[in-house]
Amino acid sequence: MRSAIVILDLDQFGSKMKEMGWSEYKPNVITGSLSDLVTSLLSSHHGTHIRGLDYQRGTEEAVLFFSAPNSQQLLKSLEQLIVQIEKLGYDLSQSITLSIGVSFGPVPPIRLHENSDLKQVFLYKSAKKALRTAKKQGGNQMVVY
Repeated sequence: MRSAIVILDLDQFGSKMKEMGWSEYKPNVITGSLSDLVTSLLSSHHGTHIRGLDYQRGTEEAVLFFSAPNSQQLLKSLEQLIVQIEKLGYDLSQSITLSIGVSFGPVPPIRLHENSDLKQVFLYKSAKKALRTAKKQGGNQMVVY
């Protein structure tokens, strides 16, 4: 059975927050919307939030886990997420974009112990590498490994 780890991150958002005069301690239109969009994505694809989803401060980055996802549907939903964030930025007359790294692989063990197969660590590292690649290529895209 395959699973997926998804890492998403708003591109160069720290500088955008300063430019717009937004506080990093409360949600703004982008980080608040991203929180809602991620929650909807998790619900529709039966995913789990690992870290980053933050309703009190707004979501700038997140790590998500999907066990046994419909790969094509998940990728389509992630592409839509990129478009939705870009549109929100456009509505604010700002270039605000989202990069996503995705890694598919075997479902990792729930608990690790000395003899555990560390595929879940590889899956995370692979997703992180995919995210770095997306950002190096200019952001506003998804890279899948």
